[in-house]
Amino acid sequence: MNDRISVQIASKDRNTELCILLHSLKYQTYKQLDIVILVDGNGQHPLETKFVQDIVQRLKLEGHGVQFLHNKISYGVCKARNRLLEEDPWKNNTNFIARLDDDVILENSYLEKLMKIMQLHPDCGISSG
Repeated sequence: MNDRISVQIASKDRNTELCILLHSLKYQTYKQLDIVILVDGNGQHPLETKFVQDIVQRLKLEGHGVQFLHNKISYGVCKARNRLLEEDPWKNNTNFIARLDDDVILENSYLEKLMKIMQLHPDCGISSG
């Protein structure tokens, strides 16, 4: 296990918001992260959006894993998050999972601050910002 964070995002029909979130993840001061995005429903897939394509490509070039999962039918955010936990491709290689809503914009040090809390308190099971 390592100190890489698996960032899990459930998204439905909010490609612009998702792109802004991915952009804020790109500029995190804590760089050890991979991203899995579950697209919940049959709307426009985020990768059909040029801005999302570009930011995903940039994240991959910088060494971050980025993977998409897809529900053809929307089952809602709770089931989407459960599927992310079950099918996260990085869950076996990390001790840390960050669940984010697709409309969040993170300050640059958000993940770094969460990791400091988790490292200072290894008995802590959860931390939130």
